[in-house]
Amino acid sequence: MLSVTTFDEVVQLIHEKFGVERDILKPATTLTEFGLDSLTLVELIFAIEEHFGIEIADDADIKSLEDLAMLIDKLRSAKSS
Repeated sequence: MLSVTTFDEVVQLIHEKFGVERDILKPATTLTEFGLDSLTLVELIFAIEEHFGIEIADDADIKSLEDLAMLIDKLRSAKSS
């Protein structure tokens, strides 16, 4: 299940760091759909890892913002267990 709080934090981070307007960042939005190139996507992942205190595997299957938020929740939950 998608955590609205985590999703909102991801949207806020993308907005602040990359200037992407919040209204185009929906759960089904793909990571490339809002105009970030591959280098910027790497920067995004580093920013997410730092912000949430997690490590995302290089081979993580992240297609959308919803996938990213759900992975963050899963990794945070595993870390706190």
